Amino acid sequence: MNRVEEIAAKRALLREALAAQGLDGAVFSTQAMFSWYTAGGENRVVTAADGGAATLVLTAEADYALTNNIEAPRVGAEALPSGSGIKVLDCPWHEDDERLPAKLAELTAGRKLAGDAGQAGCVALPEAIRALTYRLLEPEVGRYEELGREASYAMEGACRRAEPGMTEEEVAAVLAEEVYARGLVPTVILVASDERIQKYRHPLPTEKRITDLLMVVLCARRWGLIASLTRMVYFGRKLPEDLARRHRAVQAVDSAFILNTRDGRTAEEVFKHGLVSYDANGFRDEWKLHHQGGPTGYHGRSYRARPGEKRRVVAPQAYAWNPSITGTKSEDTVLAVPGGAPPKMLTQPVDWPTTQVEWGGQWIPRADILLL
Repeated sequence: MNRVEEIAAKRALLREALAAQGLDGAVFSTQAMFSWYTAGGENRVVTAADGGAATLVLTAEADYALTNNIEAPRVGAEALPSGSGIKVLDCPWHEDDERLPAKLAELTAGRKLAGDAGQAGCVALPEAIRALTYRLLEPEVGRYEELGREASYAMEGACRRAEPGMTEEEVAAVLAEEVYARGLVPTVILVASDERIQKYRHPLPTEKRITDLLMVVLCARRWGLIASLTRMVYFGRKLPEDLARRHRAVQAVDSAFILNTRDGRTAEEVFKHGLVSYDANGFRDEWKLHHQGGPTGYHGRSYRARPGEKRRVVAPQAYAWNPSITGTKSEDTVLAVPGGAPPKMLTQPVDWPTTQVEWGGQWIPRADILLL
């Protein structure tokens, strides 16, 4: 399936879902939904924003991409494949504040459309439409596998370049270099060292210099898809026993989440296995200190898994669990597969120590703390 065929398949899925919701079309302005519908195209200019520089207007009769004359050449040549059936409509950049909303109003007049970014005249995008992004098509799986490998290479390369005395910001800079060199875009980089790992679950990198312990967190995007992973590094010959105990425990919790991410199960059912593992490993209430992750794909997390969450795993679907126990964390992106089999690792450790961890009679490799 090439990109044109993928867009055609998504067009059919979208139109069917819209009809079932009593809607006449959809408007996609966010980077996530634009990339999903265009089979990996990007309307991105500002990385740190949900919205992009081109808006898709999708009706039963035709598909349009609205943008200005700055973006139109790239959108038409790179973001949209030849033969996509999506027509680019542009206007002069100095008139786009008026002309693009007017064109949107013209195309949607007399229709009931859903929008992903609060567009005027559109109802909020129903969950049934967002859910179309959860179950990946075959080419999306292939792109995700490549993204996961490259994200792992970038993470490992950066961690092995880290040294005591470097600042957390310097480590973040090295990681960004590794990520961009592989054609990926970092959407999240978190770095903490030593006591900051115990204090903060989302540690922005600072000028603090590394002494013994380092935690690096990465969310990397390509083709609109996002891969998430965390790695820990200790500068010394032997881990302190309490840190080793905590990391063994968080590996076990992560294994419980991952091995139970099976096609058809509710997120709540998977979540309960993680809570059981927290309790069994002596850290019963640690889950309350940070969210545990959930399904991913075109968003960092499509939604956060939690008690009471009835949405189901719809394989093939990507998940990124991120359990933490004060002072350490375990995180990778996996792919739930059809048929109820154990998920496939997407951010598989490459040149990194791992331990086979058991849960429910099955085993999975989890990343150890690297000793340097």
